[in-house]
Amino acid sequence: MRLLWYAKRRLIRVLLLGCLGIVLVLWIHRERASVCLRMIDCEGKVFCLEMPRSDRDCLEHLFRKLVIGDNFGYTLLGNKPMSAGAYIVPFVSMRPRELYHSLLPDNLRRYWGWKTWEKYEHLFKGSPFALWKEVSPFLDAARVILIVNKEKAKQLLAQQQEDFRKVLQKEQVGLDDLLHELPLLTKSLNNHEALIGMLLGYGRGNAWLFYNRQAGDFYDPLWDEKTSKKEAEKLSYFGKKNMASRLMYPSFIANPDSEETQYLKEEYLATWQTIIDYYQDKDFLEATLSLLYVGHDEHCIVQRFDGS
Repeated sequence: MRLLWYAKRRLIRVLLLGCLGIVLVLWIHRERASVCLRMIDCEGKVFCLEMPRSDRDCLEHLFRKLVIGDNFGYTLLGNKPMSAGAYIVPFVSMRPRELYHSLLPDNLRRYWGWKTWEKYEHLFKGSPFALWKEVSPFLDAARVILIVNKEKAKQLLAQQQEDFRKVLQKEQVGLDDLLHELPLLTKSLNNHEALIGMLLGYGRGNAWLFYNRQAGDFYDPLWDEKTSKKEAEKLSYFGKKNMASRLMYPSFIANPDSEETQYLKEEYLATWQTIIDYYQDKDFLEATLSLLYVGHDEHCIVQRFDGS
């Protein structure tokens, strides 16, 4: 009887291990299987960008965080010249706090998402946007992900050329010059908070207000207390559906009584709706990569993924 009991236990173990092995093989096959992302070029032609499903999942998570939480949507579909996100490189710093944050699941997914993007970014060289990472000016272990709408950034530089020339002590400041002297924040812009604030779409007056702040000064946020509370609640929502309940507003210190601030609020509210409308009934990643590829207007460069 005892031998029969041991035989049954061994058989059960073998069956369990076999089932686990089959599940593992199927999972690996699924992750490595190619999927087709339907892309649209300037002429309205649909073509396929193939990648492993695991790459697709990594990119999906990365761009959802950037577009929805880090305001990239306002740069992709609005007048915000630049937006920024960040992640911490795992194990670069062994300080307990930094190491802890670098190993959080969301940070790891952002890190691997960016590593995945680096495999495909060469396909977007004709993009109307510049998208890259650089070392954070605040934390050596962190990387700042920056996106610049080239057309809107050029318009901003033309409007505020005097400020940029005076601060950077140059006769002329163009976008090509700034992007050529990367890292942008610490080298091209000398980590100047007013210049960075203007490029981030905070407005000239608000950017200089923040730059000239004194210790102990208190300034109002862009949004009222009720709106700010709703924005904070969005941070705890992790579902993929119902984008309208998660899309963040750009937030920064502002003069609530200035015409500039009122204009920015109206513009960002309008862009919020534009983002919601654009992504309605679309595959999120396909829609985002199409934006990066050709932008959201008629001005674009036709460049096929196959290099033709």
